[in-house]
Amino acid sequence: MNSAAIDTKGTQDVYTATLVIGDLSADVIHDASGVYVKGNKEMAERIEQPDLTNGWVHWANLDPRAQSLIALTSPVSLIGIALNNPEPLLSYTTGSLTAGVEGEGVQVLLTEQNVLVGTILVSTIGAPWPLHALISDPTGSIDLSMTEWDTPITVAAPTALVEAKPDAQLKQAPTS
Repeated sequence: MNSAAIDTKGTQDVYTATLVIGDLSADVIHDASGVYVKGNKEMAERIEQPDLTNGWVHWANLDPRAQSLIALTSPVSLIGIALNNPEPLLSYTTGSLTAGVEGEGVQVLLTEQNVLVGTILVSTIGAPWPLHALISDPTGSIDLSMTEWDTPITVAAPTALVEAKPDAQLKQAPTS
């Protein structure tokens, strides 16, 4: 079983994310110019970017590698994929008002065929943005923290870039 933990801060247009999937880890910055990523040795090997451990690699937004990381690190994209996926069909039940580390919100229960598969804590202050999501199935789980989501941040693009290997492709994470 795989597990992923993602912590994001910012808005859909400009955000930072810390991504951990098993022994893979990376820091991600997304802005108007694209995605900047640096990671550990295992991540560098997985995405075939040997210099990823030496500094930031940049991919333009239209690069498929950037699009894959945006889909994986953007709460809007991730939750949209999970909730719009026709297989499995998910049902939603609004739970009680609760307070957590992420803030005050309404707990939304996600079920598939009457089995709980996840929860989303939705903010009751300001826009109804998700604050935290935990979704799991037989292949693994994802724990998505959005403690400062939809709060604009200022991020300086890294200036010391490592040249990206042009033919590298993101590989599918192992499923067992």
